[in-house]
Amino acid sequence: MQKHLLLSLISLPGFVLGAWGQKGILKGRITDAETKEPVPFANVAVKGTAAGASANMDGFFEIKVDPGNYTVIATAIGYQPFSQSVSVKAGETVTLAISLQKAAVQLEMFVKTEGKFEKKIEDLTVSLEVIKPNIIENKNATSAEQALQQTPGLVIVDSEPQLRGGSGYSFGAGSRVMVLVDDLPLLSGDAGRPSWGFIPVENIEQIEVVKGASSVLYGSAALNGVINIRTAFPKDKPLTKLTLFGGIYELPKRYRWYSEYGAFFHKDMPYLGGLNFLHAQKLGKNKNIDLTLGGNFLWEQGPQGAPLVYGPNKAIIDTLHEFGAYERRGRINFNFRHRISKVEGLAWGINGNILYGHSVTGLIWENYDSLLFRFMDGSATRTIQTVASIDPFITYQGAKGTSHSLRTRYFYVNNNNTDNRANASGILYGEYQARIAFPKLKDLYVIPGLMTSYTTGRAQLYAGKPPLPPTGYNRVQEDRIRTNAINSAAYVQLEAKLWKRLTLVGGARLEYFRVGKYDRYIISDTTGVNASFRYDTSFVSDDIQPVFRFGATVKAAEESYVRVSFGQGFRFPTIAERFIVATIGPATIYPNPDIISERSWSAELGFKQGFKFGQFLGYLDVAGFYQRFKNAVEFIAAQWGSLSDPLFGFGFRSVNIGPTRVAGVDVSLLGQGKISKNIGLNYLIGYTFMDPVSLDPDYVFGTDKQGTLLSNKTTSINLGQDNDSRFGKLLKYRFQHLMRADVEVTWKGLMAGVSARYNSFMRNIDNVFLNFEQLGVIRGLTESRNDSRKGYTVLDARLGYTLKKRHRLALICNNFTNNIYFLRPLSIEKPRQWLLQYQITI
Repeated sequence: MQKHLLLSLISLPGFVLGAWGQKGILKGRITDAETKEPVPFANVAVKGTAAGASANMDGFFEIKVDPGNYTVIATAIGYQPFSQSVSVKAGETVTLAISLQKAAVQLEMFVKTEGKFEKKIEDLTVSLEVIKPNIIENKNATSAEQALQQTPGLVIVDSEPQLRGGSGYSFGAGSRVMVLVDDLPLLSGDAGRPSWGFIPVENIEQIEVVKGASSVLYGSAALNGVINIRTAFPKDKPLTKLTLFGGIYELPKRYRWYSEYGAFFHKDMPYLGGLNFLHAQKLGKNKNIDLTLGGNFLWEQGPQGAPLVYGPNKAIIDTLHEFGAYERRGRINFNFRHRISKVEGLAWGINGNILYGHSVTGLIWENYDSLLFRFMDGSATRTIQTVASIDPFITYQGAKGTSHSLRTRYFYVNNNNTDNRANASGILYGEYQARIAFPKLKDLYVIPGLMTSYTTGRAQLYAGKPPLPPTGYNRVQEDRIRTNAINSAAYVQLEAKLWKRLTLVGGARLEYFRVGKYDRYIISDTTGVNASFRYDTSFVSDDIQPVFRFGATVKAAEESYVRVSFGQGFRFPTIAERFIVATIGPATIYPNPDIISERSWSAELGFKQGFKFGQFLGYLDVAGFYQRFKNAVEFIAAQWGSLSDPLFGFGFRSVNIGPTRVAGVDVSLLGQGKISKNIGLNYLIGYTFMDPVSLDPDYVFGTDKQGTLLSNKTTSINLGQDNDSRFGKLLKYRFQHLMRADVEVTWKGLMAGVSARYNSFMRNIDNVFLNFEQLGVIRGLTESRNDSRKGYTVLDARLGYTLKKRHRLALICNNFTNNIYFLRPLSIEKPRQWLLQYQITI
């Protein structure tokens, strides 16, 4: 007995030390107190220790600690801090259920486009606008292009996004605004043109629009900014939603081509209809599989009638039913993500999307009188389009805030156009990106990344003129026209927050581009005397550019923020700008293989003031901006071709026009919340003033076939007193004043909203248009410009009712006043549209 007691006494210190050395575990899940949904990536800290973790995508966390008494603190963007005292014993697991309350002073708006990771909007060092999904749904936007109409400072002309006057009309080639879906680019590989109908509007979480040069993180096409469409992941509760819609276009009476008697309803009047569907659900035993299925189908007979063909004795032949404007398209997409249970924070997935459609569009109207809503003969294009993407990815979110992601995409676009303008391209894209956190330096992050893409293209658009056959041969036949491009880059960005008031951001990027065109022709002798042979030509151009950025935001007072930013940008010319050859109506688009990269730098000083009245929250944002370009690229009309070409060689070409700059002021006002117990109010209002000018209007960028020196001044329209001393300085195809407003009021199940868009007069265009009008090639240009000197305002209205949060019926009227307006010369925009929408949510 004494022996056993002695052994017990001897071993007791070992047991005590073993128990003391054994750690306890703190684990749990963090959820939103109101919605009960998980709060992903919330921070969990153990006060007085270095222990801590970040919650995973489902809100779960786990921390190992020594035995003792602690205070656990949980924080997340947009929520009030949470703290709880706990006692942990050796070998014990303590499970916490943490519910976070929304922060009363927050606008509940968080973005990730500026730094590729989510942050508060007031901590941003650049101007950024956010479009919420309620605007998209309630306005029944059938494409992301329509959803973006209300963005302050943004105009979309013939699918080309223009931010703060940084670009003009360019025939759809060479976007200066990068368009992304979930951080992956969505610009076609050959032309740099967005496919708006390809974006899943039925599953948008929010759209973020960054204004200003953003090339450090997003590369060449982000010269003037970024549009990032963020899609939504499934919540804990499954969601199924179906939206049906249908309506008509109502042309002003004097322009109706569908009825001789001016009847409101007519069997041939233009219409549209379609549906959206969405199903989102978490699957698996542990709910660790996210699956989203969605789609959109659209059937539209547009308001533009077919061109009129003049037969014998100038008789008019109506070809309406053959070539009127229309669009038929269908799109289906899926998102799949699997969160690996055995490896905390690790997930892989694959997203896919495919679109197929037919459409007819027209470039030029017949005239500005009764035939305004008809195409000019020869200016219509019929397109059969196929667009597809497949996006495998893998991500890892570490417990200490460090994360890694590898995202890839294959993006294919095939436009089978009439008039020998077919083109197809494919992009293979990959990007690795990390966010490195430093636990001992709490608010310091380093974001490095690598990207590469390879583009291939084939197109009749880029064929050009074949070589002349040598003596003894009489035929040259195109065998293969191919283009390719390589783009690679490395970048790094540092973000730090000091004293909880000052946010600093700095970054750099090195980017390489290479583009090539390879033509193959078969030269033969149809007499059979000489043997056929192959003739190859090639063109290769490359460039490498570094860019830098810096920004800072300081919290000057409660909900008052001052920011300053500087960023560089550059854009490598697209394949289309270098090699396109096309005839549209009376005009020809000419190639420019000698075009070079354009560069810019931009600076901004901004102020953001948040405000709160009861349950209503909002902010006012004011920014002054300045962007300067070197070797700016513009789409210029002149006599680029030979006298034997259509219109004696007059046409369009992308050229470098020398130094330019855009300066201005941007003001936006955003608010959301309740102004009384049952009345909700949401609004987004903005005004932008821009002054886009050539710094050297006499800069000679070419010579036409008559030997005339071409400059911004010699190719501009002279408006006399209207342009006074600024003749030739103002850049073409820009609006100097933009106003946007969207206001929506809700009361119980009722919803009423109104949108307004104002664009000022487009003061400068190519003077060749006036020459074309004098020759009778085009009609109505001068009259239409005289009618729009005060600019134009377009009003939309909507009224809806939701029953038991499941059924919603809405009446929508776009262009309520039925204004006649245009975003570029010789192209009319859509008239009044009446639309009925029904949506069921399960």
